[in-house]
Amino acid sequence: MEPLNPNPPREDDLPAGPAPQETPAPQETPAPKNRRRVLAVVGELIKVIALLLLGAAIAVLVVPPNWRLRARTMSSTEKLDLLDQMVRDYYIDGDAVDRDAMQDDLAAAYIYGLGDPYSAYFSAEDYSAVLADNRGDMTGIGVSVTFDPATTAIYVIRVYPSSPAEEAGLRPGDRVTAVAGETVTEDNYSACVDNVRGAPGTSVALTVLRDGKTFEMSVIREDFVVTTVFARRVGDVGVIEITGFNQPTASQFRKAVEELQGAGVKALIFDLRGNTGGLVDTTSEMLDLLLPEGELGYAVYNGGKRESMATSDAAEVDLPMAVLVDRSTASAAEYFTLALRDYDKAVVVGETTFGKGIMQSTMPLGDGSAVRLTVAKFYTKSGTEFHGVGITPDVEAALPEGANRFLLSDEEDAVLQAALNAIKKQ
Repeated sequence: MEPLNPNPPREDDLPAGPAPQETPAPQETPAPKNRRRVLAVVGELIKVIALLLLGAAIAVLVVPPNWRLRARTMSSTEKLDLLDQMVRDYYIDGDAVDRDAMQDDLAAAYIYGLGDPYSAYFSAEDYSAVLADNRGDMTGIGVSVTFDPATTAIYVIRVYPSSPAEEAGLRPGDRVTAVAGETVTEDNYSACVDNVRGAPGTSVALTVLRDGKTFEMSVIREDFVVTTVFARRVGDVGVIEITGFNQPTASQFRKAVEELQGAGVKALIFDLRGNTGGLVDTTSEMLDLLLPEGELGYAVYNGGKRESMATSDAAEVDLPMAVLVDRSTASAAEYFTLALRDYDKAVVVGETTFGKGIMQSTMPLGDGSAVRLTVAKFYTKSGTEFHGVGITPDVEAALPEGANRFLLSDEEDAVLQAALNAIKKQ
C-alpha cells in the first residue's frame, strides 16, 4: 500500500463566490411637505447599506471566498486536501511547517478516530522499533528487574544469557543500590531503571549489594536478543516461565521442553502470569510441539470469513501439564492457555485472565511507516468466546494483595503450589 499523497482541490469543487447585491428599485419623488422626513429615511437607508457593504468587504478580506463551506458533504480526503491548501496559502508560518511530522500526525489521528485501543499508526522510526521488538532485539545491559522495598533497591530477577550483564558478572538476586552514583529510592526507582538503559557502547556504573557486601560494577551497554523463556525444576516438575511471544520464543521454548524431558521431569507447568501476548504464529508453533493432531485455532475476519490459523501434527508431549495465569495474561497467552485446555492437556490455575481475543495485523506502508489494525477475532478449536470476558481458571488461586511474586520463594508462591497440587491429581 502506498502512502497517502493528497491532490490539490479542483476548481469545480470549490464553493462559488459571493452572491450579487440586489439593486433597490427607484423611489418616486416625495411631496415637498414630506421632504425632510424622506431625506431622513433615505439617510438612514444609506447608512445601513454602507454598513452592509463594509461588512461584506471585511468578510471577503477575513474569509477568502474560495474557502467558504460547501453546500454538500465533503469526503475525508477532500477535506484534507482543502485544509492542506488553506495552510499552504494562508498560514502565517507555512514555510516552517514540518510536513513529514504533519503527515505522521494526520495518519495517527485517522487511526485514533477508530476508537480501537489496539489499532495504531507507526512512523518509520516507531515501526523500526516494533520490528526490533518482534525479533527480540534490545539495547541495554540485559536484565529483568523489580523494586525491592526491603532494601529500597533494584532487585535483579533475571540476567539474560550472553548479555552484557552476564559478562560483567551480575547475578539474579543482586540488588542495585545506586546507578551512576545516584542512590535508588522508592521515589526515583523508575528514573534509575531508565538510566541503566542507553546507547550501545556506553557504560553505566552500578553499586551492587550481594550477600551483605557492597561493590562497584561497570557494565557496557550492547545490543542483545531478549530471552523470553526461563526453565527450572521444582522437584520432579519442570516449570517454564514464558514472558512474551516474539520470533525467538519458539526455539527457546522447544529447547527448554526438550532439556526438561531429558532431565526426566514428571510434569510441566507453564507460567504465563504477566504475559500480555505477542505473535500468534509463534504461539501456534509452540502449541504444535505439545498437542496432538488437529486444528489449534481459527480467526473470523471482516464479513464473517472464517479461516484456520494453524494445525498441529500427531507428535505431542505426553506429560501432565498446568498453566499459571493472572489478570494480566492476555491475547496470545490466552490462546496458548485455551488450546491446552481444549485438548484436555492442562489444568488452568490462577485468576481470570484479561480477555483479549482479537487479532491485529501490522501492514507496512510505502515510506517505512506502518499501520496496525484489528482484523479478526480468534478462537481455539472449541470456539470459546473469551474477548472481553477472559478465561476462568479450573483452580482459582491468587497471591496476597500487594505481594511481588518475584520476591517470593516457591513455597511462598500460592499459585505455583496450587498448580503442583492440581498436577498430582491428574
